[in-house]
Amino acid sequence: MITKTIGIIGGMYKQQHIKKIEEKYAVKVISNDGRSVRKKALLNIANQVDCLVIVRKFCGHEAMYGAKEAANNTDTPIIFPLETNMDKIIQSGMAALI
Repeated sequence: MITKTIGIIGGMYKQQHIKKIEEKYAVKVISNDGRSVRKKALLNIANQVDCLVIVRKFCGHEAMYGAKEAANNTDTPIIFPLETNMDKIIQSGMAALI
């Protein structure tokens, strides 16, 4: 039973790993590698998710600022964890939703 959707901007995660995380935490994960700075794409992701997680080590400044603007436009919570581990990223996103 998937209840929440978390968007991850930054990093390239394998689809197999994302599926395991989705099953483990009962969330849906939408990811973007952070290299795309198209505001329309970031706004589309922000509209689909309950929380936006920006992985700072793997995300460019333009994508980061674009995601922040998209989150503000859609009233989506946004967090910037230091971790790069997928489990820690999802846990941070879940904590932001509580």
